[in-house]
Amino acid sequence: MTQIFDSLHMGLEKVVEMASKNIKAILGALVALLVLGGIWTGLNVSKNSKEKAGFSALSPFERDYNNWKVAQNPNPEATEKPPVVDQEKLFNDLTQLVKSKPDLKATQLASLMLADLGFTLGKEKEVLETLSSVKASTSDDLLSSIAMIKKGDLQANQNQCDQALATWSTILKSKKNVFLKDLVHLKSGLCEEKLAQKEKALAHYDSVINMKDLKADRWAYKEAQKYKRALSWSQN
Repeated sequence: MTQIFDSLHMGLEKVVEMASKNIKAILGALVALLVLGGIWTGLNVSKNSKEKAGFSALSPFERDYNNWKVAQNPNPEATEKPPVVDQEKLFNDLTQLVKSKPDLKATQLASLMLADLGFTLGKEKEVLETLSSVKASTSDDLLSSIAMIKKGDLQANQNQCDQALATWSTILKSKKNVFLKDLVHLKSGLCEEKLAQKEKALAHYDSVINMKDLKADRWAYKEAQKYKRALSWSQN
């Protein structure tokens, strides 16, 4: 029984692999859509001059980021190779942008790019230090919510579960983006377990299991049941 429990709880650095094999692809697709789909185009015509300036500043780095992503997942049928991207320069450029404009939507998008690149370069600690200034503009905003999930991931991976839980709570308090709450509850449950708060962990898993308006056969429902069983066994 202990072996089963240990295999399910290998540390928060395995959260994405363990708890969200499906949502990993979903979130990856969401980020790609936000970046490649040109979300800043709609925002760039908004009346907010600061946001316009922010997305204008981000625009030069967007091309390099896209080329880097293509190189990470090359198309075997492609006839041309993507341009070589100086990853360190791109990392430094995005870091500077995030630090200089911490309160904009453009910054939230840049923070997702930075976190993605930083993970590949092994610079999660540096990314987290940079993202410490990034705050959710509104808990109901999709881009903001995704940025907060990523920020919480970085905090959890740096053994800062208290801070990660506080970051993720902005999403759980929202009445929108319900499809993200499954993932956040699972991550929060694992963090609570790491803090030896088993009752709170069970409450997060029950929130997934009992969540209305979502199909009971969804992947998160099954994961929550599995984690709840493992935690219950550990208490016996």
